[in-house]
Amino acid sequence: MSGPVTVVGREKGYEVSIRSDRAVLSDYTRAMEAFIDTNEYRRLRAETNRCKGCDICCRERAPLTAVDLWILKENAEKGLDWRSFFQRFVTVRVFSGGVDIVLARDGDDNCVFLDSGRGLCGMYPYRPLVCSTYICAQASPSAQLFRSSVVNGGEDAAVGLWYAQTAEEGLVVHECEDFDPGLLEIPPENVWNVSKNYDNILIREVISGELWKRLEGKP
Repeated sequence: MSGPVTVVGREKGYEVSIRSDRAVLSDYTRAMEAFIDTNEYRRLRAETNRCKGCDICCRERAPLTAVDLWILKENAEKGLDWRSFFQRFVTVRVFSGGVDIVLARDGDDNCVFLDSGRGLCGMYPYRPLVCSTYICAQASPSAQLFRSSVVNGGEDAAVGLWYAQTAEEGLVVHECEDFDPGLLEIPPENVWNVSKNYDNILIREVISGELWKRLEGKP
C-alpha cells in the first residue's frame, strides 16, 4: 500500500518517491524503516545480510538536526538541562568554516548510545534522522540528494539551537580551530527551529523546488 512517501527497491539500489503535498519527514522515516524491514535489496557491505545486530554504521559521523536534539534531550536522561546534554551526548566541533554538531563517541569510538555487546542502539526509538534513514544499499541520485538536503538543513538549525541554549554561560565546544565567537554566523530561523518532532515538518518546505519535482510521483 502506498503512503505519502514510498521507498522502492531497484536493481542497483532504491528510489524515494513523494506522493502527497502534505508529506512530512516522519512519513519519510517510516517509509525507510518499512523498506529496510523487507530485506529486499543489495547491501554494499558483505559483512552482514541484515541490520539487526550490525553496528558498523554506528562508528560513522552522525550529524544531528535541531529536531534530533529536542528528541534526544527529552529521552536520553530525564531532567537533563541543555548544557549537560550537550556536554555528555553531543560533540560540537567549531572551525573557521562553521560548526559541526554530531553524536558523541565513547572510548572505543562508537556512538555513545551503542550497546556494543549486542550491536544494538540503546536509543533506537529516538535515533536521529541520519540513522533512521540510513541503509547500506545504493540510493538513486535523487534519494541521496534528498537525504543529504534534509540532514544538512536540520543541522544548520541545530547550530542555532546550540547557540541559543549554551551561549549565556559559555558555548559548549569540544573541538575548536581558528574560532572567533564574534564571527559566528547563526542560520536564520525556519520551520526547523519551531518543530520538536518530524510530524510537523512538511517535506516540501525543507527541500528545493527542483528536488521536489524530481521526487514527486516517481514510479
